[in-house]
Amino acid sequence: MDLYNILFYISATFWLILGIRQFKGKWGWFFLILGTADLIARAGSHLINLPSTFYYPMSTTLQIFALYYLFFEKHKFIIFPISLLLLIPGIYLPIEIRTAFLSILLLFIFSFFIRKFILELFHNKKLNLFLITFSTYWLINVLKIIMIRLKLWEAVDLFYMATMFQLVIMIPFLFIRHDDERLSININRTKENQDSKEP
Repeated sequence: MDLYNILFYISATFWLILGIRQFKGKWGWFFLILGTADLIARAGSHLINLPSTFYYPMSTTLQIFALYYLFFEKHKFIIFPISLLLLIPGIYLPIEIRTAFLSILLLFIFSFFIRKFILELFHNKKLNLFLITFSTYWLINVLKIIMIRLKLWEAVDLFYMATMFQLVIMIPFLFIRHDDERLSININRTKENQDSKEP
């Protein structure tokens, strides 16, 4: 088995476990879809002989819907079949267009989480470790897609290193739910404690 497949199955297993672990949280559906995306894409590519790249725009669209968890919970039985329709144009569109579309979707998810982080930091005066970690994860995803789009395959070692780094920074969330209050550090309280120690 080559390095790509070894890394794929490690990553897919990791995200499946993490998706199940995070399912009871606020963005549970998001994590479950994210956690099963790789395995579904690989299974689909074997069953109907389509490259896994056809499935990622569909699963990423579902993830975006799932970010708006109240809306998604209410309409998920409509959203799932509608998202499946994305497979149809994907079959006929060139890979360049599919990759560009996927890049836009990934940027949307990144902007969603970085916006949440900034609002939490400046509005609520809290440093949320999950939001900054997950924003970093999605930013790396965007950069990896750009590498693929620019055909920078000579940087394949960097691609593998980026994937391993993503797994490492997400390890804590195998044990801690993303909406755990312990992940939010109150900056004002920290500053007050520092001030109180000064003579």
